[in-house]
Amino acid sequence: MADIASTAIGTGLTCWVHTAKRRRYIRSLGDNLTALETKMDELGHIYEDVDRLVGRAEGEGWIRTGHAAGWLERVEALQKEAKKTVAEGKQMIGRSSLCGLGFSNCSARYEQSKLAEEKKADIETVLAQGCNFHDKDKVAYEPVDLILTRSLGALSRKKDELQDVFETVKERVEREENRNSVRTPEVRGWLERVKLLLDKEVGEILEQGGLEMEKVCQGVVEDSQSQRNCTSISRSAEEKRAILGGLLGERRGFTELTCKPDDPLMVEITLEPPVGMNSMFEEVWNWVEDESVRCIGIFGMGGVGKTTLLNKVPNQFLQVSHDYNFALRVVLSRPVNLEKLQKAIWEKLNLPEDEWDPSDKESTTSAILKSMKDKNFLLFMDDLWDAIDLLIDLGIPCHDHQNKCKIIFTTRSMEVCNRMKADKRKKVECLPPNDALQLFRQKLGEKTWIAHPGIPEITDTLVHECKYLPLALVTVARAMAGTTDLEDWMNAEKYLKRQVSKFTDMEEEVLKKLEFSYNCLPNEIHKRCFLYLSIFPEDHEIYEDDAIVLWIGEGFLDECDDVHEARTYGSEVFRKLRHACLVEFVRQSALHGETVKMHDLVREMCLWVYLEHGSKKKKVLVQEEVESFRMEGLKKWKDAERISLCLRVLDLSRNYYLQELPRSIWKLVNLRYLNLNIALEETHEVPMEIKNMSNLVVLILSRNFLVPAEPISNLSSLRLFYWTNVSDYWWEFESSEIECEFKLLEVLQMMQSMEEIDITLISPEGVEKLLSFPKLPSHVRGLRLFDCDGLVSFRLSMPFMRRLGYLQCLGLYYCNFREIDVGAGEYEGSYESPGRYSSLDYLDNLERICRRALPFPALKEIKVQKCPKLKELPLNCDSAKNSLKVIEGEQEWLEGLKWDDPASMQVFSTKFVSCSNVMFF
Repeated sequence: MADIASTAIGTGLTCWVHTAKRRRYIRSLGDNLTALETKMDELGHIYEDVDRLVGRAEGEGWIRTGHAAGWLERVEALQKEAKKTVAEGKQMIGRSSLCGLGFSNCSARYEQSKLAEEKKADIETVLAQGCNFHDKDKVAYEPVDLILTRSLGALSRKKDELQDVFETVKERVEREENRNSVRTPEVRGWLERVKLLLDKEVGEILEQGGLEMEKVCQGVVEDSQSQRNCTSISRSAEEKRAILGGLLGERRGFTELTCKPDDPLMVEITLEPPVGMNSMFEEVWNWVEDESVRCIGIFGMGGVGKTTLLNKVPNQFLQVSHDYNFALRVVLSRPVNLEKLQKAIWEKLNLPEDEWDPSDKESTTSAILKSMKDKNFLLFMDDLWDAIDLLIDLGIPCHDHQNKCKIIFTTRSMEVCNRMKADKRKKVECLPPNDALQLFRQKLGEKTWIAHPGIPEITDTLVHECKYLPLALVTVARAMAGTTDLEDWMNAEKYLKRQVSKFTDMEEEVLKKLEFSYNCLPNEIHKRCFLYLSIFPEDHEIYEDDAIVLWIGEGFLDECDDVHEARTYGSEVFRKLRHACLVEFVRQSALHGETVKMHDLVREMCLWVYLEHGSKKKKVLVQEEVESFRMEGLKKWKDAERISLCLRVLDLSRNYYLQELPRSIWKLVNLRYLNLNIALEETHEVPMEIKNMSNLVVLILSRNFLVPAEPISNLSSLRLFYWTNVSDYWWEFESSEIECEFKLLEVLQMMQSMEEIDITLISPEGVEKLLSFPKLPSHVRGLRLFDCDGLVSFRLSMPFMRRLGYLQCLGLYYCNFREIDVGAGEYEGSYESPGRYSSLDYLDNLERICRRALPFPALKEIKVQKCPKLKELPLNCDSAKNSLKVIEGEQEWLEGLKWDDPASMQVFSTKFVSCSNVMFF
């Protein structure tokens, strides 16, 4: 009996446990119904909002989307179901219980409670979908007939506007022609283009559009071919409208419509007194007066004042006597319209109009060349985007011309200057602060300037925010002209700081003009790499090497076969960016090579382009200050598509106060680039979890990390491995750390994916191990020896140096070497050292580097610090020809260097730079 009782009790308890979930549903019926009703109310509000939005859109002739229509129908059905569930549930709640111990309708209550919970989940799903329908274009679309109507209307209005301007210009030209003037070539070409557009091309589009609109009225617009026709005509209408707008802009640029036929030169160009250009103009004018200078290129970033500088030259010619008998000034476009340019030259030369035949390029060019041969001529070309062959393309002689000639052009690209074989090049820079303020005041107007005593003070801030770029200064000054209320100035100051693109006219007059340089980059890879640089903070000096490695990590250069090719391509990208004045060279660094920076407004343009011309405000988030990483500041991250500290790249380098890393870092298995080059005070072990980061392409660690060999060998995608930085605080080395170095070298030797290594060795054994490997040295880009206690000399054999064919940087720090030696006799004959940067720091005992001078054909920079016994360098007049840029060292050491001959001292003394005591390897 006892067994039976025990069994019965156990069975009862089991049943009690297994029915717990059902009991919960039975008891929670009332709560679930209340929660369902709450969600129903919330869904009802969203439904009403979406329904109103759809109604407004349909009232404007739009058509609701299938997604929106389906969602509304689902909501209606779900509302009915939910109401039924609530009603039935409430009826059950009123039923009595069994003696207060339970419910008489347990099964039904269970099913109804569960159903209420399910319906609530269904409503939550639909609510989440409903959040997508927040804008008109999310719930409806504009039918092709409305789009076509709008496009045709806009084109017709722009046509009428241009027609009025055309008639005004034509009447004025004809009136002045009756007074023995002739229309200028620019005006003649403009009138011809406008007439062709208005009489033929625009009319054809409007006629085609009218026919399609008739089909709409007849109800055949649903036909797919008709819809395609409507879309195509709409697109053509928009494109043609833009062309008409451009022609209206050209008209506003005409300073004169006609000129006297007996004046072979140009009329004076109206210019306000240029600010801050006197010294630049004097330099350019000296070149103009120098008959040996035939071609002058003026280059610089957009909006910096190149055109203003160019226009001063022809105006100056009108003030002096000269013997030029032909002059032409043209504003070019991209791509260069050679036929248009050649036609302007033809007309300026008064060649017979009936002989002009653009289809016979050879005869046209020959006729121009024949006419130009006996002339002294001036040719001014503004805004040249691509190099042209003046002789072959136009028939204009230049460098070989027997008479006087002068070609002066402006461009945004230094490369165009080079390809045009300019004898002299002038880069136009942004204005100095005082000149920038003067220009701003000139464009603002004196009346506004003195309207309130607080205006000049705010003006200083506005000028600074314009970054001294003339185009931006003029744009902002004109926007503020006539504004006398100080509060308006204070608001303008805040607005310009907060979002440059939204300041009056900045987008149209500044950013779009700067964007031309971006659009002219060779391909999408160049553009992606350039846009990526905008994640660096304002005024940040960007190390080219670091940026290229980031591009590799992001996958921008994956089309390259290997890292070497990727680096070469990355260097080419930077060369293009520098030549296009999108970035500017800052300085040469012994540790990181060349550094560049972006002008702040170029960076603003960059972000503006990346944000799809400002339409996506939160697509990019750049966090510039570590102090602002607080929870309240993280809320704005949720909408960002790229945050400069995450995604496929995590860079924590140069965080000097970071001493502890979260373990979660090693769980970021999708990372392609991980940079932990941080100054830790203590040694830290890299955990075994790193083996799971199989996508890593780039791994950069400070030397304070102990790197276990086994997990590193599992990183099958790893191509670049840096293990270099030594902290100021890290001086003692344990045997385990030396053993780690030894084993890691063996693993790196065997890794098939490895292409580039930058490594710091701390032991003689590690140095010997590296020297013994057959393959590993060919991947070493940077080699640094630190301490290496017990290694009294550093000898590099010639075979080993030849295997270091990829070496860029060699650094020796705190070692006890007395001599750095390339084996005796081995350097006889041809010797090509691969290294470009050499750094020697705190080598107290070092007395000599080699026993004789070496060629060092690729050496760019030598840095020597705290090497008091080193009195000679292995250099002579033939060493590092055309490559060495800098010899950096303490002033006292530089003055104490000995040279074999005075000529060597004279050659290298110009390259001396005094260094500061910086400890960071």
